[in-house]
Amino acid sequence: MSHSFRSSAAFGKRIEFYVVGLMLKEGLDVYLPLVDDDAIDAVVKRPDA
Repeated sequence: MSHSFRSSAAFGKRIEFYVVGLMLKEGLDVYLPLVDDDAIDAVVKRPDA
């Protein structure tokens, strides 16, 4: 069974948001870019840095 690109992209985006949620629960500051540019999914800042 082959998956379409749209289906694969949607799955990848769901996993991305799941991981962002986990990082937020751990107390990290997570910044998501408004534009998908240069393959940057998120910028993460640790509380101690």
